[in-house]
Amino acid sequence: MILEKNNILIVEDDEKLRSTLIELLEPYYNIASTDNGESVLALVDRHKPKVIILDIMLSGFMDGFSVLRLLKQDDRFLDTPVIFISAYGQESQIQTGLSLGANDYIVKPFNVKMLHLKLESMIKLRSAIQNKVIKTELSSHIDPGFANNQLQEFEKIIEEILLKDADLSIHDISQRLNLSVSTFERIIKKAYQMPPNRYILNRRLEKANLLLSSTDLPIKEISMTMGFNSVSYFTKCYKALYGFSPSTRRKK
Repeated sequence: MILEKNNILIVEDDEKLRSTLIELLEPYYNIASTDNGESVLALVDRHKPKVIILDIMLSGFMDGFSVLRLLKQDDRFLDTPVIFISAYGQESQIQTGLSLGANDYIVKPFNVKMLHLKLESMIKLRSAIQNKVIKTELSSHIDPGFANNQLQEFEKIIEEILLKDADLSIHDISQRLNLSVSTFERIIKKAYQMPPNRYILNRRLEKANLLLSSTDLPIKEISMTMGFNSVSYFTKCYKALYGFSPSTRRKK
């Protein structure tokens, strides 16, 4: 009897590694792949993968963290297991990935056989859960009036702010979401356990942390790129979030 192969999605910007993963895993799975974060939701909706293999650094405007946020805010994809693969194995990045809902985090280079075993384990676990009709639902602290498409739109606005250093106030963002400022602030605080200004600040710092880890850009340039008016303020905010300074991260 020929067993039907499960679908998986590989999201990896390194063409050589992506091709290698496809070649080694294709005997066991039906594989869809992309190097672009913006295309992930459409591919997940089309191919219904049992597991997503997701890199952090991607081509296009969205990194892996942003992709995972959108996946976990859409109840169609909420229970799809995600394995992060990344060349960056700093503890802060691993903690970020797992706290956002990733099921595992693998640091490159890695053993493909071990990855295959992890895939099989996650597929079996998800199948067992579905057979018992145990369904994961959106966290109850998210206001049910705040629709999935609005959550996704909010995250897209955050990406716009980070990418273009757009000068958008809370009032501007709430207007784009067709919400009053008070309703917007209340809902965001419930959904993310922090006010919107704090959430946007943390997202800027998260992007800065990725740039510190993955580029040789000067700290001053990174701080300006992420919208900070002074290096000292950037350093203060970064240290408050991560527990050490940007220069310490760069040395690591």
